[in-house]
Amino acid sequence: MSVSLRRRRRPWLAIAAGVALAAIPVLVDTLALVQAAPPADGGQGGYGPQAVKDVRPIWSEAERRRILKHGPWPPVNIPDLGNRAAGRHAARRLGAELFFDPVLSANGRVSCASCHHPGRDWSDGQARPLARDGRPLDRNTPSLWNVGQHRWLGWDGGSDSLWAFVMRPLMDSREMGARPEDLKRLMTDDPRRRCLYRASIDEDPATSSPEAVARGVAKVLAAFVGTLISPRTSFDAYRDALARGGDAAGVDYPVAAQRGLRIFVGQGRCHLCHSGPMFSHGEFHDIGRPHRRADGRVDPGRHAGIARVRSDRNNRAGPHSDDRAGAARAAVGFLRSSHRNWGAFRVPGLRQVAGTAPYFHDGSAAGLADVIAHYDLPDAERLHTEGEALIAALNLTPGQRDDLEAFLRTLSAPTNAQASTIRLENQAIDAICPSAGPN
Repeated sequence: MSVSLRRRRRPWLAIAAGVALAAIPVLVDTLALVQAAPPADGGQGGYGPQAVKDVRPIWSEAERRRILKHGPWPPVNIPDLGNRAAGRHAARRLGAELFFDPVLSANGRVSCASCHHPGRDWSDGQARPLARDGRPLDRNTPSLWNVGQHRWLGWDGGSDSLWAFVMRPLMDSREMGARPEDLKRLMTDDPRRRCLYRASIDEDPATSSPEAVARGVAKVLAAFVGTLISPRTSFDAYRDALARGGDAAGVDYPVAAQRGLRIFVGQGRCHLCHSGPMFSHGEFHDIGRPHRRADGRVDPGRHAGIARVRSDRNNRAGPHSDDRAGAARAAVGFLRSSHRNWGAFRVPGLRQVAGTAPYFHDGSAAGLADVIAHYDLPDAERLHTEGEALIAALNLTPGQRDDLEAFLRTLSAPTNAQASTIRLENQAIDAICPSAGPN
């Protein structure tokens, strides 16, 4: 009798053992989360006064996968098939010189670098830049780091190529206000510029229309701007160590930044929009910021941007794109504005973010702490009826806010942008235009 009872019990014992074994991975993940979570302290921002601040997170497999998606860096170059000047030595050389030369502007005092200064991570440090008449423009100056990697350009995505994006401030009367006839004269009268332009565009500016030369200058500028790839950061070293299969314990990466990274890919849900190696999926969202422009008008954001890019003769489907048969031409035709696009703006990349304050499309956040505060406790009343489901209060502790900022700061690295990025490639240029040596 006892034997038969033991035999009947054995299947139940096997099942119980199997359940216990299956629960081990879940238990390990749970223990990891408990170990990594800072203890509550009743007033210390979620962190005690002791050495718990130095405890490194232990990553779950899901967290590790999310972290690895933010690399590797630098990215693989994406050639702009719509710009024949892209990738040419002469175009990069001429574009770099024109970028810093105010001669392109109508008054001879404004250059591209006036708003996109290399010492400010290719931005200007202002909430909104001032127009030539002294009044503020509508939106914050975006950084030009990695801009050649974007699918849609501008806060509203009103351009679908880098050279079309360059045309907007170049020709806008409020900004540089360049005149096509003046650009033709500049490219024609100087033998050195004329040679570089021909080598870049395969056309002689002297026999081209002023409008064609204006487009050529924009393509040359874009050929240079497209080379502005931000440097590797301490985050990249940490991420790559994780990718190699280790725990990255030997990488000099701040513990506070590691905890902030856990919030970024977990509780904060930041990775859902700030995804990929550039920390942006490149699309548009209403995040609950004010709609008003400097003059009090409503800024429709992506709603107007779709109309702008569709009507732009310089878009990828237009007659002036050099990609006559590319698949990218079809994307514009599928765009349609809807109510959900109202007040939506492009998700910016976060690389070099520490040096590009103030933030948001209107420059209304003075620092990273203000950005974090907005997402931590957003204004739900500001979101329209089709608002973003992802925008919800996070209720972070002060310590968690600090950790998240510590992480964001590791996405930046010191640069000597003007010296390291502007590669004039003199030997290649001298072979094309012997008179185009260094000034």
